[in-house]
Amino acid sequence: MSQCHLRSLQSFSEQRDEVPLARELPYWDFMGDLVVLADGTLAAGLRLRGLSIETWDETAINRMVSGLRAMVNSLPDGCEVSFVSDVGSDFSELIARHENLKGSNELIAWVSEERIASLRREVTDLSLLRPTLYAFVYRRFDPSTRSLGQSLFKSFLAAPKKFVEVKKEEHEIAERELRQAVAQLAETLEAIGLLARPLSGEQVRQVIYGFLNPQRVRSTGAPRLDHQHRHQEFTQEELAVAPELSVASAREQIVFSDLIQGYDSFVLDGLYHRVISLKTLPEYTHSALVSRIAGLPFPHVLHVHLRVPEQSKELASLQSKRRVAHSMSVTQGGRASDLESEAKLNSTEDLLRELI
Repeated sequence: MSQCHLRSLQSFSEQRDEVPLARELPYWDFMGDLVVLADGTLAAGLRLRGLSIETWDETAINRMVSGLRAMVNSLPDGCEVSFVSDVGSDFSELIARHENLKGSNELIAWVSEERIASLRREVTDLSLLRPTLYAFVYRRFDPSTRSLGQSLFKSFLAAPKKFVEVKKEEHEIAERELRQAVAQLAETLEAIGLLARPLSGEQVRQVIYGFLNPQRVRSTGAPRLDHQHRHQEFTQEELAVAPELSVASAREQIVFSDLIQGYDSFVLDGLYHRVISLKTLPEYTHSALVSRIAGLPFPHVLHVHLRVPEQSKELASLQSKRRVAHSMSVTQGGRASDLESEAKLNSTEDLLRELI
């Protein structure tokens, strides 16, 4: 008769080994205004200037929503876009400009100084908040296909020089496609009324640095990256024997805190964080429904990720679902119809008409 022995929590390897946060980050390197992820994905960012819709009527809001819907439908196949609304209390640049305008008149300078001191107290207490909008576009590589018509097996068997040329050409094609997608997205957003400006490499690093170091960013800006890691001369086996020879990678240079995971939250750089998923659909929706989240009285980040599938595959899948729903909803011999299948059939046909 076998017996079940209970193991203590500390006996598991994941409870004994400590892994630095930098090792879990997806950032591999920064190349100008582009971010290279660990799987080779390229990403670029846009800074958006939002619209104030508090005084808009329902017609104007619906017109804006129709423009956003057309913008999403115009994205190319395979494109991925993340829209991020970062509500925080970063007013350092605005307060600095306000301080430079206070002048040298002693009779009125104290008014500006008191106002600046009051603003800084509100920023410290996180009682003064404002949203900052970003859009990040991704260009991923499909490992099953090669953009140059060459299989992965053949490319590995090619000569080293030829292999480097193939990888370089593939990277240049991906970079060009990404920049075209970013330019197209910026033009479409500006047609709606949203001002979009590309983020520089320094601005992208500042955004990532502020997200990973929410406390440190208040007093210290993002460091200047050292690119010596690109010319690392030692192998992994040699570094395992002498770890002091390793050079800090790009992701190790932008994170200065650790992550402490709890039951329903985690601590990052001394601040508690909690993630709330919005996957459950509400009972009813209306235009600008998500704008209520911007009124939350504490710092938060709203992240909406969109991925455009290949239209040919989606059309084939919808056609198959339509045929199945049609066969289930057809009545024969006076039998009662399947109301759920009829509803699926109507919604599938409406979506097919819109796509076509």
